[in-house]
Amino acid sequence: MNGKFTKKQAELYNLVLKANRTVMNTIKAGVNWKDMHLLSEKVVLTGLVELGLLTGDVEEMHAQRMGFIF
Repeated sequence: MNGKFTKKQAELYNLVLKANRTVMNTIKAGVNWKDMHLLSEKVVLTGLVELGLLTGDVEEMHAQRMGFIF
């Protein structure tokens, strides 16, 4: 371990960071926590498909709540 991310580790880190920043830029007073959770799941599912780690329709996976696994 050299303290540096591998390419795949960096991609996953950046995906989680993107989900975090998306929620932080969207949240405001009165926004439902569940909506933010679902937004985060959708960002993660989309990213995992883009990285080739998942296959399938993001909307369908999101509707089936597959994102909670990640």
